[in-house]
This record gives sequence, structure tokens and C-alpha cells, in this order.
Amino acid sequence: MNPCRWCDGTGTWHPEKPHRSEAGEITWIQVAETCRMCVGIGEEQPRQETASSQPARSNAPPVPYRDALRAERERLTTRLQEIDAALSDL
Repeated sequence: MNPCRWCDGTGTWHPEKPHRSEAGEITWIQVAETCRMCVGIGEEQPRQETASSQPARSNAPPVPYRDALRAERERLTTRLQEIDAALSDL
């Protein structure tokens, strides 16, 4: 089997979550969790696909998911800062 692409075969992954410091600043911290994709065993799980339920695969290169996650993190950080500013004006 191939190593899990989410945890690189370690069985643990390190997602980021928002954290508000004592000064009120919103930052992102890394947390360690058991990998949800491989259930902590470190190996890619076989997919159970049927030809009728899955669309045809294209030869297009995969979308880099990390770039998408970083963009979403930036969007959420900005939104949290806007909300924080609006609440402090009340």
C-alpha cells in the first residue's frame, strides 16, 4: 500500500485552527490529531468506487489542496478580524 497523502504515513496530521490570544489577536495554531483519512494507520485506504457512481477521470493535473486551504485560511482570518473589529465598536 501507499503511504497516506494527508499524514505522509505517520498516522498523525497537523491541521491549523484559529486561536484568539489574550490581547485579542486572532492567530492560527497547529494541533496534532490522529489522521482522519487513514484512521491513524499511515497507509492510503483503498477507494470503493463503482463505474456508475464516479465521473470519468481527466488527465488534468491535481489541484494543489494546500494552496486552496491557505487561501481559505486567509479569507477566514480576514473575516474574523472584521467581526472582532465590529464587536469592539459596540
